[in-house]
Amino acid sequence: KKLPYLDFIKLDTQGSELDIIEGGEKTFGETLLAATIEVEFKQLYSDQPLFRDVDRRMASLGFSLASLVPINAVRREIGETVYDREEIAYAEALYVREAFEASTFLADADRSTILRFVLLLEGLGLVGYAVDIAVAAAAQNLDDAGLFRSIKTAIISRNERPSKSAARRASVAAGLHSFARRAYSLMPSPIQMLYRQSPLKKIYESWFKKFRRSRGVWRD
Repeated sequence: KKLPYLDFIKLDTQGSELDIIEGGEKTFGETLLAATIEVEFKQLYSDQPLFRDVDRRMASLGFSLASLVPINAVRREIGETVYDREEIAYAEALYVREAFEASTFLADADRSTILRFVLLLEGLGLVGYAVDIAVAAAAQNLDDAGLFRSIKTAIISRNERPSKSAARRASVAAGLHSFARRAYSLMPSPIQMLYRQSPLKKIYESWFKKFRRSRGVWRD
C-alpha cells in the first residue's frame, strides 16, 4: 500500500544506503522530515560510499546533520605497547529537514506536517529544535498561533528536569524504600503480620504512592 507521506526512515543496509537515497529521491526531497542512516568512515565493502558521500547528498536534498553517534571505532596497534587514537569506523547519523535554512518550508507546509515535524523532533530528543519550530510556526501561522504556543509550553513541561534538591530528595527516598523492603523481608513472619495490621503500613503506602506519582521526583 502506497503511503501518502513518509515522515521518518531508518537506514542500515550494509553499504547500500546511498543507493536507497538516490532511488527514493522524490520521497527524500519532498515528504521526509528526518532520517537515521548508518554511515561508514572506512570502506567495509567494495565501492562503498562513505559518510562524506551520504552527507553531501542529504545536504543537497535539504537536510542537515543533527547528531552523529559512533557505533564502532578501531585503534591501530603500533608495536607491542603503543596504540594510535581511536578512529570511527561507522556511526549512526541523524538528519533533519532544514526548516530554517529552507525559508519556504514553514510557508509551504500545512498544519499537519508542521505538527508531525515538531513532535518527531521532540521524540528524537531534539527538544530545542522542536521548540524553535513551534515558535516560528506560531509567528507565521496566525490562525494556529495559540495551538503552537500551547505545544511549545507542553514540550518544555514534558522535558523539564527536576531541580538538584528535588533529585537529591528522590535519591534519598528511593534508598529508604529499598532499605524498607529489605528490612521487611528479614522480619520473622509474626512481625510481618503485626506490621501489615498496623497504621504504619498505611502511612508508608501513602508516602510511597506520592513518591511514585511524582515519577521519582519528590514533591512537597
